[in-house]
Amino acid sequence: MKDIVEIDLGNKDIYIKKIWGNTPEVLSFVNKTISDVSNNPDDIIGEVFLVSTHPDGLSRFTNGKLLKDEVGNEESVFGKTITPKGEFPLLLKVLSAKKYLSIQTHYKNKVEAWYTLSDGEMLYGLTQEGEEILKTEEGRRRLAELLQKSSDLEVLKKYFNHREFQAGETYLIHAGLVHALLRGTVLEPQKNSNLTIRGGDWGRNVANRQLHLDDFFASIFPYQSDPRPISPKNKSYRTDKKKPKNSRHSCLVATSDFALDKISLQKGERMLETFVDRFFVVIVLSGDIELTNGVVYKKIKKGQIFILGATPNEWTFKGSGEILLTYVPHLKKGVIDPLKNSGYSYREITEIGGGALKENDVYIEMKERGLL
Repeated sequence: MKDIVEIDLGNKDIYIKKIWGNTPEVLSFVNKTISDVSNNPDDIIGEVFLVSTHPDGLSRFTNGKLLKDEVGNEESVFGKTITPKGEFPLLLKVLSAKKYLSIQTHYKNKVEAWYTLSDGEMLYGLTQEGEEILKTEEGRRRLAELLQKSSDLEVLKKYFNHREFQAGETYLIHAGLVHALLRGTVLEPQKNSNLTIRGGDWGRNVANRQLHLDDFFASIFPYQSDPRPISPKNKSYRTDKKKPKNSRHSCLVATSDFALDKISLQKGERMLETFVDRFFVVIVLSGDIELTNGVVYKKIKKGQIFILGATPNEWTFKGSGEILLTYVPHLKKGVIDPLKNSGYSYREITEIGGGALKENDVYIEMKERGLL
C-alpha cells in the first residue's frame, strides 16, 4: 500500500438502515446518490460506518481490500497505534436522524465525540432533577416506567438536558453519560466499539430494540452534566513561522483514544507531519483542495476520506475548504505542547478534554506531569 489510501464510500455494506434515519442528509455528506449506496431507493439510511473494522460495517479501500485485512499487514500505513491484539483502534461513523434515537449510555471505557454536521437537537447528561430522581430506589423505578413508555420529550427534558445545536460544534460523550440524538447529522469518532446500553426508545417497543434498564441505571454518571460544546483551540507548529498562509488548524477534542482536529483553508495552505507512531484519517467536508507531499499530488473534494500512513512525511493541503483529521494522539506532543505554543494556559488546554475532569484524559496527563 502507499502513503495515502482512499476509503471506498461506494461500498454499500457500510450504509445501515434505521427507522430514525435521514437519507438525504447522509447522501449529502458522502456526496452520493441513493443508487450509489443502496439497491432499494426506498431505504431509510441512518448510519454509515466510514472507517471501520467492525463486522456491523466493514470498510474497504478503493483498491478493493478490506481495512480489517490490511491492519496487521501494513505497519507503514497504520504504524504503532495498532493495539497489541492487532486491532484497529478507531471507529468512525456518521449518524443522521429525523426521528429520535434511543436514550442510551455506553459500557465502561467507551468514549466517543459528536461533531455536528448540521443544526439539530439532542439530550446530553442529567439535569438537577435527573440527578435527584436517581438517588432513591423509588425515583429510579418511576424514571424506568417513564423510559419504557414515554414518547413525550417535554416530560423527559425534566431529567436530561435538552440542547439545540448548530453545525460545527463538538461534544464529548464518555461511558455513563446519558445521550440521545433527536434531530440532525453528526460525525462520530470513537474508540473501536459499537456497544450501547439502551435505556429508553420513546415507546416504540420494537422487538429488535430491547431496553437494557438494569445496565442503564448501573452505568449512569450520578451527577449533572454541562451541555455546552467544547471550545476549539487553535494549534501552532514550528512550520507556522514559515507558512501560516490563510489557514487555521484547530483542536476540537482530545482523549487518549482519539483526537479530532479541523483545518480550514481560505485560498491558503497548511502542512501536516506524519510519523511512524500515528496515522491520520482525513475527511473532506468541503472545497477543492490539493494534497501533496512533494511526490504525490492529489485533488481532494467533499465526500472523500483518506488515510495518511504512519511514515515520516510532510503533507501540504492547499486551496479552500474544510478538512477533519481523526487520529490516536500523543497527548503531550500532539495536543498539549502545540496548544501551549499557541499561548493557551494549561487550565485552558484542559477544556479540550471535556468538562468531567475525572474522565478528562488531557487533564489527567497534565496532572501526572505536574503541569497543573
